[in-house]
Amino acid sequence: MTSLNNKIYGDSVSSANLERECQKELSNLGYKAILRPEGVLGPDRKELPSLDMDLEGTPIDIRSVVADSPNYRNQIKAKSGQLRRFLSVEPESGADSVCLYFHAPEMFSAERVKIGISEFLKTPQAEGTPLKRVICVVRGADRIYEYGV
Repeated sequence: MTSLNNKIYGDSVSSANLERECQKELSNLGYKAILRPEGVLGPDRKELPSLDMDLEGTPIDIRSVVADSPNYRNQIKAKSGQLRRFLSVEPESGADSVCLYFHAPEMFSAERVKIGISEFLKTPQAEGTPLKRVICVVRGADRIYEYGV
């Protein structure tokens, strides 16, 4: 992480820590959220594409937002690509969503998420995207925020 992010999050915060924190926030809100194993190898001994968590029984990938942004198009675009790769090996999984996790609540803005989705849909990567929903988890919030794609 950049030095700015170290000031905000501290040296001990990793993406794995933030994924666990997101899982805890979801569990505290009453959702069944289970982290999935990472680094699973296929028969060819290459790592298979994976998603971070099962949310209510459906695989979903988490993107921890660690830098403020005018919109979250790039985060949504990256996770849409990961979702597409995952579905190439588990097409029947039902996965169709990504999760943006906001450890720093002040970085969350519903308007910027909506703009990010709109901007993502203008990119070539949005063509035929399996992404149907962006779920936002904000640390300390009393609910999740869901947006259609």
